[in-house]
Amino acid sequence: IMATPIDAYAGCIDAFRNIDLSAQMPAITATTLFLVGESDPASTPEIMAAMQAQVPGSHLRVIPGCAHLPSLERPGEVAAALLSFFNGVPRDSAA
Repeated sequence: IMATPIDAYAGCIDAFRNIDLSAQMPAITATTLFLVGESDPASTPEIMAAMQAQVPGSHLRVIPGCAHLPSLERPGEVAAALLSFFNGVPRDSAA
């Protein structure tokens, strides 16, 4: 992250800020986990809860004690959340 040029990072932020895919959210059929840090100032838990509410059957996990980079700030909690999620995902019977 630190090696990312500022103008490139700013361009990504600009793109994310200006995109609205909310109309497509209900069409997501994959089992989905929304994972967010409880103190994330950009993708707040409230924003993620609103997104989660639009995706049928999806799940939301708020990671306490971190902000925008839970996988770096609380890797153990993120790993536990992912394992719990993946262990609950039904397996394709054809696999």
